[in-house]
Amino acid sequence: DDIRETESDSQACKNKLSRVQGNCLAEVSKIQLDEHKVVDPFDHTLIQQLLTTLGFPNAESGKCCVNLNVQVPQFKIGGTVILGKEKFKIENVLGEGSYAKVFKATDVETQRTVALKVQKPSWEWEFYICHQIQSRLSDSVSAMAFMDVHMAYMLKNGSVLVTDYSHYGSLLSVIVKLRQQWQSVPESLMLYWMVELLSIVEKLQECRIIHGDIKPDNFVLRTLPSFESKEPSLQLIDMGRGIDMTLFPEGTTFNTVVTTKDFQCIEMQTKRPWTYQVLQTTSVGAVLFCSSEC
Repeated sequence: DDIRETESDSQACKNKLSRVQGNCLAEVSKIQLDEHKVVDPFDHTLIQQLLTTLGFPNAESGKCCVNLNVQVPQFKIGGTVILGKEKFKIENVLGEGSYAKVFKATDVETQRTVALKVQKPSWEWEFYICHQIQSRLSDSVSAMAFMDVHMAYMLKNGSVLVTDYSHYGSLLSVIVKLRQQWQSVPESLMLYWMVELLSIVEKLQECRIIHGDIKPDNFVLRTLPSFESKEPSLQLIDMGRGIDMTLFPEGTTFNTVVTTKDFQCIEMQTKRPWTYQVLQTTSVGAVLFCSSEC
C-alpha cells in the first residue's frame, strides 16, 4: 500500500509539473504572438513571468530557499554576516562580476567552508536552474559536476546563494598555474578534462538546459583528476544565464547574441538562429582551445 501511495504521489507531481510547463509554453507563445518578435531567453521580464507561472520557489524547493524582509548585509573581510539562522565569517573575495560578488566564508556553527554568491538585485532564476539540474539528474555522481545551492536567501535588494567552495579555484586559474610551472599542460590531462567537459554538456542536454555562458572561468576544480575515482573533477558554476528548454515550444531557436565574444558560436557571429546543441558544443571547443593557449 505504501508503495502504491508513493507511486501515486509521484504521478501526481509529474501531472502537476506537466500542467505548469504547459502554462509556461502558453505564456511564451502568447508573448511571441502578441509582440511579433523572437523571444530573448535572457530577458528579465520574461524570466520573471516564467517564475511566476511556475510558482517557483514551490514547496519542494522552498526547503532551501528563504525570503528575508531585510537589506543585503555588509560583507566585510574578517567580519561576520547573519542570514536567517546561519552565521558566516567572511574570509576573502573569490571573484566579482557586474552584478555579483563571490566570497569565501566559514559557517560558524559547522566550520564548513562555503562560497557565498551575493547578487544585486536578487536573481531567483539561478537558483531555479541549479535546482532543476539537480532534480532532473537521476545519477548523484553526475550531479556533482553542477553547481548545487545548499541554501538561497532572497532579500529586499539582493540574493545570497550558499554553494560549495573549491579549494583549487577555476579551471582557468589552475591551467595558468600549470603553464607557469610546466610551460604547457600535459596532453593526457587536457584529454581527461575534454572528456569531462563533453560529459557535462551531454548531461545538460539530457536535462534540456542551456548554460548560456560556458567559459573556463565558469568551471571550478572540485577534486584532483584521478582515473580511480568515478566522481567528476570539474564542476560547472554560474547558472544565472541558464535556459530551461522545457518551458519553450519544441524546436525553439534564439537570435540573441551573448556578450562573451570569444565564446560565440558561428550562428551568433553570422546572425543565424541557435539552440543548445550549437551553443554548448561550440563553447566547449572554445574552452579547450583557450585552455591550451592561455
